[in-house]
Amino acid sequence: MKNLFASLAILTLAPLSVLRADQVTYEQHVRRAPLATLTTITLPGFDRQLGELQQVQLEFVAQFSATVGIDNQDRTAKLVHIDADACTTLRTRHRTLLASGRDKAEAELVLAPRTGPLFHHGPWGALLDIGIGFHQSATVKAGFGDYLVKELVMLAGMRGGVEIVAEGVVSAVHHASADYRVRITYVYVPASGGPKTPQELDPTAEISPKDALRPSPSLEVEKA
Repeated sequence: MKNLFASLAILTLAPLSVLRADQVTYEQHVRRAPLATLTTITLPGFDRQLGELQQVQLEFVAQFSATVGIDNQDRTAKLVHIDADACTTLRTRHRTLLASGRDKAEAELVLAPRTGPLFHHGPWGALLDIGIGFHQSATVKAGFGDYLVKELVMLAGMRGGVEIVAEGVVSAVHHASADYRVRITYVYVPASGGPKTPQELDPTAEISPKDALRPSPSLEVEKA
């Protein structure tokens, strides 16, 4: 699996080491989504009233799952090779590609000669649970316009399949689906607040001795 979020810059934000930064995280899970279809994932956008957005942290997790039954029809033992392949994507509502990845898995097992009925059990049959997972994250400090919206809509999709390679062996896919999880974290400097000093209310006003002794507003400094 490569190039997930390849178009997004992975950066750190040094100024946050001295500024108080808050964050808010949203997450959505979609389970047992059908393959070869686009699944809508909706998360809240960043609320500008919270403050100034500094970075966006994205995490995309996808899981291909399949249940496959296999049976040896012959009276001789069989070596069975199993290939699984899955490709997943994450796009914006306008179909702009945000993430894509592909991975494969393979396994081998030996089935004994058939001496009974074909029901995916016994030494000549098996019921297999196959899974392939994707997990990728990125930190973004550019193009915040896409996140300054009421709702952030994304489309997740997956194609996948399982191939059984063995002469004399029959197989059937009983279940195949995709699970998705998208998490987004907005890191921001909170909007300034609190009571205003006379000088802030009117820059031309004279500052009385009492006001002059009042500590001026300042950025909160992180303690070592």
